[in-house]
Amino acid sequence: MKTTYLYCLMLTLFILIGSCATEDIQEIREGKEELNTDPAIAQRSMSLQASMPADEGGTRIALTLDEKNVRLTWEEGDSIYLLYVQNGRKIGEYVVVKNISADRKKAGFDITLPEAIEDGTFDLYGVYGRIGVNSVDPSWIYLPMHNSDGSLQSLQEEKQMMMIFKEEGLSNATPQATVTFNHEGSLFCIQLMNTGGGSLTNLVYAKLYGNPGGWALNNDGGSEEYILPEARYTGDADNYIRFSSPESSLAPGDTLSIWGWFPTLPDVNWPQLDLDLEDSVQMLYRSSNSKPARTSPTAPGKSYYFYAACNGSDLHFTDSRFSATEGEQATDLFFSEYVEGSDNNKYFEFYNGTGEDVDLSAYRISLYKDGNTSPFSYKLSGTLSNGAVRVFKYFYTSIYKGVSTQSSVANFDGNDALVLEKITDGGSTYTPVDIIDRIGENPGTSWTADGGYSTANKTLRRKSLVRGGITVNPVSGFPTLATEWDLYDQDVVSGLGNHIMEAESSSGGFG
Repeated sequence: MKTTYLYCLMLTLFILIGSCATEDIQEIREGKEELNTDPAIAQRSMSLQASMPADEGGTRIALTLDEKNVRLTWEEGDSIYLLYVQNGRKIGEYVVVKNISADRKKAGFDITLPEAIEDGTFDLYGVYGRIGVNSVDPSWIYLPMHNSDGSLQSLQEEKQMMMIFKEEGLSNATPQATVTFNHEGSLFCIQLMNTGGGSLTNLVYAKLYGNPGGWALNNDGGSEEYILPEARYTGDADNYIRFSSPESSLAPGDTLSIWGWFPTLPDVNWPQLDLDLEDSVQMLYRSSNSKPARTSPTAPGKSYYFYAACNGSDLHFTDSRFSATEGEQATDLFFSEYVEGSDNNKYFEFYNGTGEDVDLSAYRISLYKDGNTSPFSYKLSGTLSNGAVRVFKYFYTSIYKGVSTQSSVANFDGNDALVLEKITDGGSTYTPVDIIDRIGENPGTSWTADGGYSTANKTLRRKSLVRGGITVNPVSGFPTLATEWDLYDQDVVSGLGNHIMEAESSSGGFG
């Protein structure tokens, strides 16, 4: 299984500390955007630089979805909450970013140390996110409430997450310190597809629900608190997490992404989960199947995905293709490689990951040229073992030397559709089990997608997490070109002859 890793947030503090006034005080100071130029105050200045490792993920929340990974970078106007603790005194303040590097991996802040911080050591805590601060004790912070409309954009704009650093024993004898921001929670996304014939309406909430409780912190009411010096939450964990839907209706065939940020609890495994869709008053649907219990705790700094389909009467968890109930086997045969090479070097490969040997006499390959709807077809024969592939090639190929079947059905160009079909009803019905490109459409030279993707002069290899083919001819274009295929240069054939299908991933990176 492909895994993604938690990225940490590195801060380098350069501290120049002079004499301080003495006072027992707990207060929250207003954020300072300008560094005071008074010489006495300048001696009490802190220049804080927040940076991220060059080879890892970002820091702050300019949220960009990259497949399953959510990338973080600094943005203009970002601020962090700082808490100074010294001899029982606690002073909190917000500071606003001053400078951001060109690659947005570093950000600078100008800070004037509070007058109540005396000479000697003190502890410093930093928090990023849309938090509230207790008016009596600035070391108690309110967790972010779940975002108002359930979109990734709203998470970014409203800073609906929390990251923390802690550095103990700072002093004027320690002019530099390196600290690390840590995630206190993760992003969770429910991907919902409407597979019915009518619109799903009155969508207000989605809820993941499971017993026993004690695994989820919601902060629905906005009163859940976290004590910075003690690194603990004050409330009791519940048995659900609830998301606000970004849309109230979902048209047939459309997909809705519902996002939320929630704290993760160490040493707590999630139980078996059901999915509810709710309006403002009651439950509309409950999933007919359940998400299996986790065997390990959810980790902070990740993005977790749940896939589900609803047809207006039945709601159920699916795989990431919305094509089958969640499981480890492929739903049927599917194309695993496509080579539109130089000269006559044209190859395709299909794969059996169903868990059983497959009788190929029940299948055929059809080539739909130049947007035509009448194909040239090749009926398959023999048996394909579980985990095996079958490679086809056109005539006079030269770059792949492995075992392959030669046929004119491999005489495709970048604007042709290639279909793997199952034969039923005694040979009178042909049902697609996988489609490359689109039947009946001629894009000209090729279908394309961002990132250099093209069906002409390229090699495409199916991503290892795909467990089923495209069974319905797309409405337009080749919508899964960039999402289900890895791109390689022309004439790359190193992947032909085998395919690896990995178990379904439930998470991505958040960093």
